[in-house]
Amino acid sequence: MRLFLTSFQKSGTHQSYPMFLPDCPSIVDRSYIIHKGMDDWGFPSDVYPRAEMSETIEELKTFYKHGKTHRRAFGHVAYLPEYAAAVQAIPTKVIFNVRDPRDVVIAEIAHIKIFEKKGKIAHAWLNFKRVSDGKRINELDDPIMEMIKVDAARWRNWIGWLDHPWTIRLQYEELRLRPLQTATILAEELSRCRLPKSPEEMVKATEVGRLPESKTPSFRKGKVGEWKTHFQPRHKELAAELMGDIIEKLGYEV
Repeated sequence: MRLFLTSFQKSGTHQSYPMFLPDCPSIVDRSYIIHKGMDDWGFPSDVYPRAEMSETIEELKTFYKHGKTHRRAFGHVAYLPEYAAAVQAIPTKVIFNVRDPRDVVIAEIAHIKIFEKKGKIAHAWLNFKRVSDGKRINELDDPIMEMIKVDAARWRNWIGWLDHPWTIRLQYEELRLRPLQTATILAEELSRCRLPKSPEEMVKATEVGRLPESKTPSFRKGKVGEWKTHFQPRHKELAAELMGDIIEKLGYEV
């Protein structure tokens, strides 16, 4: 049985991805569905379907066939029914690596600031300006409020992975706070996928300090619950209003 790992950006995939190395090719989502709902940032919602999707669909179908070495693949691939059908062309377990969306908001803003300081604006959507006022995210008076609005739209383009019985929800927090217990449970659930590592080896692979810097270029702090020190009451209220159902479906408390 194959294994496919997907995650919303900044969900701490630097932990889970190394557990399934080696021989883990990357699949690119060419649908632009990840930006659906970001109309005010220059991403129109009427881009679906795109012809380029066929390439992603083909990669999801064929990343392992008899005679090929890759039984595992990774990609920041949002959910589409076409992708779900493609990934099950051959029996496949999907791991949806998730993180508290509120912590993701803080991580995204910090990530943008890091790349801005490095002069690598093109590597983050800091390079995009809000259509309504021509401002970038870090030029706003309250970037957290705006990022909550953006992510409330974007997470809905991913959450569909959890509607299938062959998807395993892997919480970043569980792997970070209870690594061996989580890896052991994960190994049992994926026993038919021929994992390349034992639970103990999987835990070692998750330790950031053991990974080459090139493998985790965007890693910052990875703290659990960091949003609680940054969110003001207005941020908490907006997150509960716009993302409450998403937060709960991902397994967290509003």
